[in-house]
Amino acid sequence: MSRIWLLRVVSCLLIICSAVVHADLIMSAPPRESKQEGERVYAPLAQHLSQLLGKSVVYQHPQSWREYEKKMKNDEYDIVFDGPHFAAWRIRHLGAKPLVKLSGSLQFVLLTAQDDERIKTPDDLFGQMICTLPAPNLGALTLFAMFPNPARQPKYKIIDGGFKEAAVAFMKGECRGLIIRSAFYRKSSNEELRNRTRILRRSVALTNQGITSSTRITSAERDKIIHSLTKGETSTLPILQRFQSKTASFEPAQTLDYEDHNLLQDNSIFGW
Repeated sequence: MSRIWLLRVVSCLLIICSAVVHADLIMSAPPRESKQEGERVYAPLAQHLSQLLGKSVVYQHPQSWREYEKKMKNDEYDIVFDGPHFAAWRIRHLGAKPLVKLSGSLQFVLLTAQDDERIKTPDDLFGQMICTLPAPNLGALTLFAMFPNPARQPKYKIIDGGFKEAAVAFMKGECRGLIIRSAFYRKSSNEELRNRTRILRRSVALTNQGITSSTRITSAERDKIIHSLTKGETSTLPILQRFQSKTASFEPAQTLDYEDHNLLQDNSIFGW
C-alpha cells in the first residue's frame, strides 16, 4: 500500500508541476550567451515581470540557435528580447506586439583590407571569403542580402563567437571581407581595425533590439510592461549594460518600427 500511495503522490506532484509550467509565461532571448550568463542577464527582468503581472514569468535559455528558431516559429515564447528581424517575423506571422526597444539603430559595415587593391566594390568579393557570424545573426542576414544574385556569391567563413572573433579572423588574413556592426567598428578599442580596413558598403539602418509579446499577453498587461520598462526599471540594467551601456531605460516601440525588417523570410539565401 505504501508503494502505491507513494506512486499516487508522485503522480499528483507531476500533474501539479506540469500545470504550473504550462501556466507560466515564457521569456527568452537568442543563445548569444552561455546558459549561466543568460540567466544573469535576463532572469532579473523575468522576476520583475512576475511581480508586475501577478503571473509566473520564467526565463528559458535556448540550448542552440536551432532550438530558438523552432520554438519561436512554434509561438512557444511569450516575451522575447531580440533583433528587429525576429520581431518583424513574429509581428507578421504570429501577431506579436512590440513593447519596448533600445534607442538608436542597428547598422553594419562590409569591410576589406586597406591595401587589397583588387577589392574595390562588394561585387569584387564574388568567389572570395567573407568572415561573418552564423545566420540567423542579423549581420549575417544583412550580408546575404547584399548579394541577391545566387549565381554571383562570395564564400562565407562562419565564425563562432562575436564580432571581436570575426575581426580577429579577418586580421589574420583568413578572409578578404568582413561584416560587423558599425557601432563595434567605431569603438575606440578598434583603432587598429579601422586603420587596416576600408568600408565597401554600409547597410540600411534598422530598428534596434527590443522586446515583443505574444497574443497571450493582454493589452492591459502590455501597457504595464511598457510603462515599467521605460521608467528606468532596475531589473533591465543587466540587459542595458550588455547591449547599450550608456542608456538608462528602454523606449516605447511601435509596429511601424519593424516595416521591411523581415530578413528571415525575405532573404534570398537564408529564407523561411
